[in-house]
Amino acid sequence: MGRIAAVLPGGARALLSTRSTRYRELKLDLEAMSDSELLDLLAREPKLLRRPIIWDGEHAVVGAKRPEVEAFIQSLARG
Repeated sequence: MGRIAAVLPGGARALLSTRSTRYRELKLDLEAMSDSELLDLLAREPKLLRRPIIWDGEHAVVGAKRPEVEAFIQSLARG
């Protein structure tokens, strides 16, 4: 997951679903958390992950924003 976070604008925070019920339950202080701590948390609490995560080994798109997903898929098709 760290490799994915490394290529995303916003790093590990881009993987976090702040609208999830579990996020609200945990009352997280994101400002106090490092990317490493956040990645550990995401590993323990997979319900906090934004989905879908599309990864080609070099680039990633996170979330269901249709234009971004379509652009990513088209870039894969072009090679």
